[in-house]
Amino acid sequence: MNELLTVTDAGVTGSWHWVAGASVAGTTIVAIIISKLGDIMRGLNTFKDEWAKFHKPKKHDYIPQLKMDADITQHLRTIKHDLQASRVLIVQLHNGEYSLARVPFLKYSCSHEQLARDVSSVMLHLEKVQASMFASLNMRLMEGENICFPDLAEAIEKDPSLNTLGQFLSAHGTKSIYFFPLMKADGEVYGMGIVEYVHKRELELKWIKWTHTRFIQIGALLNNIAYTEEECKV
Repeated sequence: MNELLTVTDAGVTGSWHWVAGASVAGTTIVAIIISKLGDIMRGLNTFKDEWAKFHKPKKHDYIPQLKMDADITQHLRTIKHDLQASRVLIVQLHNGEYSLARVPFLKYSCSHEQLARDVSSVMLHLEKVQASMFASLNMRLMEGENICFPDLAEAIEKDPSLNTLGQFLSAHGTKSIYFFPLMKADGEVYGMGIVEYVHKRELELKWIKWTHTRFIQIGALLNNIAYTEEECKV
């Protein structure tokens, strides 16, 4: 009986050792799991911080563009004043939508305009206009040519392909118009400068060259490049 009790006591004693051992082991496992979870969370936080560095939304600095627009406006005001023009415009080529056949459309939009007193604006009417409206002029402009129509009605009569453009211009009172290429530094044409008159006006060659120079400088400004007047001469 005593032996059985001893065995029983030993058994009981052994059971408590097992429970104690299991408890210690369990505590160790929990500690390891908590430690690993801590490592995982720290890793996730590090990943989140690194991700944020590369994907943080960048604030756009509008100041340079606003200053550029102010400089271009000053150039246009100078052209308008010195040529006594009715309108002076910057019209730029840009990509448009695609046809169902995935053929891209090229379009023109007026980005800048200066007007004489009592002359109506065409800026909103020259927004996303199909480049084909200027079809008879586009290739000449792309080759860097200045295009002059001192008498628009006469030009349309001689070249019926100007009729669509002529109707648009005539609706806004244009009687004389001059087109000048707008170029990048590498000579690529991406738009045009336009000088309009609501009365007939034939510009002398010296003024056409002078205006060409102004628009080359404006084209440089739009590309954040500074040209000297000598570099712009025709």
